[in-house]
Amino acid sequence: MPAEDMAPRGTSVRSRFGNGGAPAGPGRPDHADFAVRLSGGEIAVRRTLVHLRDRLRAAGVAESDNYDVELVLAEVLNNVFEHAYHDRPDGWIELHVRVAPGAIEMHLIDEGHAMPNLRLPTGTLPDAAVSLDQLPEGGFGWHLIRSLTDRLSYRRVVAENRLEMTLRRRT
Repeated sequence: MPAEDMAPRGTSVRSRFGNGGAPAGPGRPDHADFAVRLSGGEIAVRRTLVHLRDRLRAAGVAESDNYDVELVLAEVLNNVFEHAYHDRPDGWIELHVRVAPGAIEMHLIDEGHAMPNLRLPTGTLPDAAVSLDQLPEGGFGWHLIRSLTDRLSYRRVVAENRLEMTLRRRT
């Protein structure tokens, strides 16, 4: 499928995706059913998620699995724009999604700030023994991401963050 067919409005796709969705370069997936380069923050995230949801439906992915993918990617993509690019409005994220038998594989690449201590957050939930008004506003996203993914890995390669996630298909 040509890269132009994969890009939602308001996002851009690198020309290297034009060869059947296969990006070039070390550390990039050798095949992606959906490959896009996002820039522009939360609006680009929303457009990309809507477009990906439609693509996954067309590929026969069950709604429950599609929902999990959307939830995980919404958390991760927004985290990248909010934290890794907190001081850079020109930030971008490459997203590669592959629908495999029994799983959905996702690879994200960005040039934002590295994860603290080069590690993913633990995803530990805040203390629930406090009153509702004392609960923190954030801190739940990585717990959600870790709960929904079956494989999760992060590494920093030169100036790039690389996050790989796999969700086992339930249906």
